[in-house]
Formats: sequence, structure tokens, C-alpha cells
Amino acid sequence: MGLSAVLRMVTPAVLEVPELSQKLFSLLLHLVQAYPDHLSRLDPQLFGMILQAISYALDSTCVEVSKCGFKAVAAIARYHHGTRCTSPLPADFLHQMCSKVLRLCVDCYFDSSLLTSVGAACWALFCVLQDQAQALMQTCIAEHPQAPQMLAAFQQLVTANGVDFSGNTRQHKSAFSDNFEIFVATMRALRMK
Repeated sequence: MGLSAVLRMVTPAVLEVPELSQKLFSLLLHLVQAYPDHLSRLDPQLFGMILQAISYALDSTCVEVSKCGFKAVAAIARYHHGTRCTSPLPADFLHQMCSKVLRLCVDCYFDSSLLTSVGAACWALFCVLQDQAQALMQTCIAEHPQAPQMLAAFQQLVTANGVDFSGNTRQHKSAFSDNFEIFVATMRALRMK
């Protein structure tokens, strides 16, 4: 009941107040990280509001709010992966988040201080959506004049340095992080052309 009441008070005007917005998204992040198994037991409308809020956070101009959003996406994807993809998340939520995160990377539309959080979200999403990530990337860059170079950079991201999403080990995650830094730098360079 309490969470529902809090979320119903969140309006666009409230989200414009940085301190309130940061506290709200910190609370949501804590909820997602500490109680991921409880989320699906919430009222479907409330659960949908939480997922919508997380999606909103990714586009926030407030770095701390965005960081909470990316961390929440990573936590949800890790939980979903940990349940062997049997968690009752809406089927398209992770696809939407993966598309959104990839679009933010392609468009270089995130603060550079978020690189680690964005990379962690990508890693967690790719662990769940291994076979679909490339198709999502192709959709993101379909209209871009630098699409072939961007797709080549994506291939490096997901294969260079022995990255293996099914392994999900620290070694693979570390290699992916290194690849992700190069990927983002390449996207920024291609955007400048």
C-alpha cells in the first residue's frame, strides 16, 4: 500500500525537483536490488508503474537518476537471468530496455560518468538476450549512414577478448567492460563523421 501511495504522488512537476527525483529513484533502485522476487507479486498496475519509472530514469538529465535507472535495469536483468529466464517480467520489457540502452549508446546520449553503469546494464541484458542483441542493434542503426561500421563495432563488443555471455564469469564481464569502453568511443567517433 505504501509504495502505491508514494508512486501515485509522483508527477512530472515532482520529478523536476532534483532532490526529490533522486530520492525516489534511489528508493526504486533499492527495491529492485533487494526484493526483485517481490516485484512480480505486486499489483500489475503498480509493477507497470515501477517499470515505466525505470525506463523514464534512463533518459533523465540528472546523472544520479540515470545511474539509478541503469543499475535497476541491470538488477532486473540479472534477476531474470538468475531464474533461468522464468521470472514473470512482461515479455517485452527487457527487449525494450535493451533497445533503449543500445540507442543511447549509438546516439552517445549519456553522461560519460555513467559509462560503468551503462556497460553493466548492457552486460546483464546481453546475458539474457544473447541471441537477440544483434537484431536489436541492427534495428537501432538501420537508418544511420555509418551502420556498417557501427555493426562491426558491435561485433567487437560482443566477441572480442573472448567474451562469452553464457559463462557469466568475472573474466568475461571484465573483458566485456573493456570492449564496451572501446565500443562507446567508436560510437562517439562515428557520430562525429
